[in-house]
Amino acid sequence: MENIRKTLFWCTVMGFAVMLIWFGMIVFAGEAIHAFHSDLGTMRMVPIEWFMAANYLGIGMWKMAVILFFAIPWLAIKIVGTDHT
Repeated sequence: MENIRKTLFWCTVMGFAVMLIWFGMIVFAGEAIHAFHSDLGTMRMVPIEWFMAANYLGIGMWKMAVILFFAIPWLAIKIVGTDHT
């Protein structure tokens, strides 16, 4: 049980780290990232407002997934998983 608890904790930490890096890249270099993808041809017709909105939506969904699949189970195991033997 201890290994599962530790694994869920580190998955939570790494999930939030990925989210913070993603958020930082969009906030500080969003226009450059959009321009890069436009030059590649993958997002030639997508306005920057849609690009930013899609990224913020993705960040929100990522955060919800990390909380739902890693943080809540870690907290539940932390609360209930203490051995009283």
